[in-house]
Amino acid sequence: MRENDIKIWNYGDYSSDNYGSSRAIKIGRLTLYFSYDTIVAFSDGYKRYVCQNVWSKTTGKHLNWIDGGNKEGRLPYEEFKQKLEETLKKYNLIENDNEAIITKVSKEDLKEAFKDNKKALKIIEGMDSDDLQRLAERMANDYIEQLYWDSLKNIFTEMFLEGKEE
Repeated sequence: MRENDIKIWNYGDYSSDNYGSSRAIKIGRLTLYFSYDTIVAFSDGYKRYVCQNVWSKTTGKHLNWIDGGNKEGRLPYEEFKQKLEETLKKYNLIENDNEAIITKVSKEDLKEAFKDNKKALKIIEGMDSDDLQRLAERMANDYIEQLYWDSLKNIFTEMFLEGKEE
């Protein structure tokens, strides 16, 4: 993890950074904007989502600081909550009762797979989290296209259907 992967700051126009009602937290590609203890906006990479103000005048001021007062671009509360939940699940920051992650990819995995290839090892050392994410996404797509459905049926049958009475 690099030094700037996690960062906390006050996004508001207050005279002191100690004023905690308008804080932002950046973890990797995800940034969460808080008004007091409530997430009122977030960005996932380059896309920012800002909720319509359903709270207070002060939170309205915070939202204006985040999006420059672009009220037309704000999401309705229910839509914002749904998008936020999807994003927090994507980053495994909240539980997802409907799915489980099969695996992940790491530099250590790549180093093991390419331990005899000096060129690959040099490239692996220079990879960042975005590179690993892109690789993981391509691997996931390849797995789904080639093996996923057969493996899902076979392993589910073996674990839960065989030998069980219907």
